[in-house]
Amino acid sequence: MADTTNSKSPLATQLPLSNIATQLLQLKTDSDSPAIQLALSTIAMQLVKLQIHYSEQEAEQQKKLSALEAKSKLQAREIGTFSSLVSSLMSELHVVRSKQERLQPTDPAGSKPVTNISSFQSLPYDIRRRIWRYTFPEPRIVQLFGTERILGLAGKTPIAMHICHDSRQEARSVYREINMKQVPGGLDFEHDILYVSTAVKYYSPAGLLSDIARWFELKDIRHIAFQYELWKIMCDEKEAFNGFLEKLKGLQELIIVIDDEVPATPARRKRHVEFIHCGNSVREVIVGMVSRTLLDFGKNSLLAKIRYRKALRQPVPTFPSKTTRGIDSKFTKQAATPGSSSDPSESPTPQSGSETSYPQHPPPSAKDTFLISLGSLPGTSFSKHE
Repeated sequence: MADTTNSKSPLATQLPLSNIATQLLQLKTDSDSPAIQLALSTIAMQLVKLQIHYSEQEAEQQKKLSALEAKSKLQAREIGTFSSLVSSLMSELHVVRSKQERLQPTDPAGSKPVTNISSFQSLPYDIRRRIWRYTFPEPRIVQLFGTERILGLAGKTPIAMHICHDSRQEARSVYREINMKQVPGGLDFEHDILYVSTAVKYYSPAGLLSDIARWFELKDIRHIAFQYELWKIMCDEKEAFNGFLEKLKGLQELIIVIDDEVPATPARRKRHVEFIHCGNSVREVIVGMVSRTLLDFGKNSLLAKIRYRKALRQPVPTFPSKTTRGIDSKFTKQAATPGSSSDPSESPTPQSGSETSYPQHPPPSAKDTFLISLGSLPGTSFSKHE
């Protein structure tokens, strides 16, 4: 009996775990001892679990191996593609070098670099066209300002509009003219942002919307911005505003500008304005009001196109020294001679009973606002206010 067990032991170690478990279950049925039967049954179940575990691991390893083989084949193909590309580039480089060697001048004077072009018009048209486009400004924020009688757009005019006929033609292919005689240069509907704010003093919001629709091709506008204060006013004209938004078929970006203090004087309204990101500073009441307006109008598709920005106005420009000295002498003289002004409201009167020699000024009028702002310029002197 012992010899039989020893002779079958090498074969048993080579059998799968499931077969060994089957043999153990067979021994269990042949055994008369309950303890041996229980032990053999437990061992058989553990062997079956081990067989399942090993099978799962083998399948997982096989899957990983297949993925690695596919990745290595892909990398091999990419390496082959890059190798062929490098070979092609090297061949082209050799051809260029050979041509360059054949074209090298024998005269030392001919080896000097060309420092000028005899005629710009002699360049190919595509090169000239590309040069003109390099002069175009970046996407602009074009602000509408003025009144219903005198209206204009504040934005950087492309310099190509003022160089020559060819440059102007190239600029006009991008900056399309609009139905406003006061606005030279046109508008790039694909990239420029049309900004409508309270810088426009109009008789009614509905009239302003109607005129904007008449001046511009609304279906071609891609980017439009509204000052939040003006947006609230527009919402009162529900029918006109809804019809206006309906015509913006190609709109890609609807910008709501918050915290924009529009300058009081027309000259300052024309100054350059930039938009900066608000971050998390947008109040929920603003977001809720804008979203609710679009939902009431049935413009759910515009909700994803809303952007909130803050306006950054261009600072007050500094004047040349000659102009500043002229302003200085003019207004210093007026301050020194209170009775010389024809307007009594602008003439300073000396303060009675005071020991100081400085004259006392009345509260500044709207006309004086711009003059007083010049007092901070270098070389300009004004009498101090008491």
